[in-house]
Amino acid sequence: MTPEKGFHRDLSQPSGRKSRCRSCHRRAVKTYHHAVRKPRRLAALEAERAAEWKALEAEHRERAKAVKKAAEAGRRRQAKLLAELGMEDVSGEELSRRVQTGGGLYIRGARRNATLAYWEDAA
Repeated sequence: MTPEKGFHRDLSQPSGRKSRCRSCHRRAVKTYHHAVRKPRRLAALEAERAAEWKALEAEHRERAKAVKKAAEAGRRRQAKLLAELGMEDVSGEELSRRVQTGGGLYIRGARRNATLAYWEDAA
């Protein structure tokens, strides 16, 4: 190697550039990084992300199952309470259909007034 042409070994670097000038060395390192190291790094990150998503998905399924179980228990308790009170258990779809047709909506004040009228008539 001839030092006067700029292709001498660079002793300031641990590995040295060997027979390349600084700009050629940087270009080669950049090319290697984009061709080899970056895809490896991205593949490793993607695999790590996929594993995290898989764990989160399983955790989410468990939480969703618990929420559905609690909601169903609440519906059973509500149905039992309404049965004890002697009220009709109406689904959301049925209730909205009844409201749209204009009938079948339970209003507390109307029932209380009807009860008061009944007791006043009986007295």
